Amino acid sequence: MHFRTMIHFESLTLINAGTLAGERWPGFMTIDFTRGKIEAHEFRQTDIETTTLLPLEAQADHVIWQDTRSFDGKWEPVRLFEPDTQTSR
Repeated sequence: MHFRTMIHFESLTLINAGTLAGERWPGFMTIDFTRGKIEAHEFRQTDIETTTLLPLEAQADHVIWQDTRSFDGKWEPVRLFEPDTQTSR
């Protein structure tokens, strides 16, 4: 997965920062550990847009994995981007 996402495990949360360049949602994230929030930003043609603001803690609809061996392929990652948006570069 080469896009901004969070994967929750019992003992940690994996945060994939995604990519700074390319055609598939280039951008970056900021994490506020004090507030427990993560913000995702995407590069637009002339500016930067905040696309996602989520809590760092797993929510009721998030899958929490024991470890990578428990991946079953029947889940949606917690995306930190808007998949329906097209990036204009």
